[in-house]
Order: sequence, then C-alpha cells, then structure tokens
Amino acid sequence: MSGIIKPMTRHLYGGYMGVENLIARWANRSMRKLLVNSEFSIISNNCWAGRVYRDLGLPYRTPFVGLFIYADCYLQMLSSLENYVKSALTFKANSRYEFANQWRRDRGIFYPIGCLAGEVELHFLHYGSEMEAREKWARRVSRINWNRLYVKFNDQNLCTENHIRRFANLTTCPKVVFTARQYSDIPCAVNFRRYQHCKFLPNDTDFYREYFDVCNWLNTGRIRAGHMFPPRGELTLQALLSVVLGRFYITCVTVRTAALARFQSIPETTALT
Repeated sequence: MSGIIKPMTRHLYGGYMGVENLIARWANRSMRKLLVNSEFSIISNNCWAGRVYRDLGLPYRTPFVGLFIYADCYLQMLSSLENYVKSALTFKANSRYEFANQWRRDRGIFYPIGCLAGEVELHFLHYGSEMEAREKWARRVSRINWNRLYVKFNDQNLCTENHIRRFANLTTCPKVVFTARQYSDIPCAVNFRRYQHCKFLPNDTDFYREYFDVCNWLNTGRIRAGHMFPPRGELTLQALLSVVLGRFYITCVTVRTAALARFQSIPETTALT
C-alpha cells in the first residue's frame, strides 16, 4: 500500500507547491505596489533580510543574506555598525560559541565562519566556500545605503531577554525585534503568536507577513501589525488586495508546514530553509 501512497503524496505535494508559488507571486506583486521607498538597506541577524528583498523583487542592498549572527556578536556589531561592516573580513576554523561548533559537527555542515575586526562572527550558513562568502559580502557591502538603514533582530541564536532589552534601548534607525514571547513594554517588539509556546522563533521568514507590515515599516519607519486593514485614510483597493492575498499565502505555508511534519517521506530537498 505504501508503494502507492508515497508516490501519490509526492505528486499531490508537487501540485500543491505549484499553487502555493502562484499565490506567493500574486501576494508579492501586490505588496510591491505598496512600497514607496525602494532604496533601503536592512541589517538583520539572519536570512530574513534576503527574504524581504526577494519578496519585493529588489536587488540586495545588504550583505546580511544567507547568514546568521549570534546575539552577543550582533549587538556588539550594532554598537559601531559602519566601522565593523567596513572592517576587514577574515575567516576562522571554529566559532567562539561551543554550541555552534557542536551543531556543525553533529550535522557535518562546515560552512565558512567569518570575522569582522577579529571580534564579530558571521556564520555564512548558505555559502559553499570562504571565497564565495568574501566576494558576495564585499559586493553587497558596497551597495549599502547608509542613509536609509532599517535594523531587524529576533530571539534566535542564543538570544536572551537581556539581549532583547539592550536592542530596544539602542538609539538607532527604525528597528524591530521578532519574538516568541510577548514583550508589551517594548514598542519595537513584534510577537509571533503561533510560536508562543516556544522558547524562541523557529522560523521568522515564512510567517512574518502575518504579524508585521514590512511595507509600512520601510515607508514610514513605524511598526504596524500584518494583515490588518489599514487606517481609513490609507485604505485603497491595492492595500485591501495585499491583505487578502497575504493572508491566503500564510494559510498555504501553514498547510505545507503541517504536511511536512506529517509526511516524513517527502524528499529532504523540499524542507523549509
């Protein structure tokens, strides 16, 4: 029986992914029409920045793509952002974080580990070599618009409540921090309620639209919840369409995530990244 069910599952899953990708294109196209400011640079502690640029159909104006940074290093970098980013990028064999070293050994994934000014580690998770990481980092650093910076953080990568509060106290450009827990006393904190029983966010790239209006943030610097009707003065057909399509897309991703958890026989290459 499994010889029939497994191929059917893969076939249905492939068809579903085609529908989801179509809806994603519609949702992204609708979101792009709301964007006024397209010359921005996002500083991010993980792959979220790259996802936003792809969703908006824009070239990367940030080097923070396909990598992640542990919380201590991220806050250290933000304390003197331009100096660190423009400093020499070197590489090292092992991380200062034993957790990272153990994770790499357990999975056999020895991605490049970069270092800025000999202090701030960059974990180039989605890069195949130091040469690739160095070339793309340098090219994307040159594109940064230092006059339009937006800073994003989340509670992953050994982040504690203390890190979140230190981030909230930074006097910097528009900033936001995504969290599994609710911090009602921190104005820049956005709680992802679907993960309220988790210690930290396992995924903030697929579900960010559900809780965060990224176009409003990039246009105005203000934080507004995702998938809510805009204020009356901003309610247009395009804004309404963006809300509806965005909600539909999140539903599709939720169904896909549940399917991946249920059918472990689906090839690993289809897993969320």
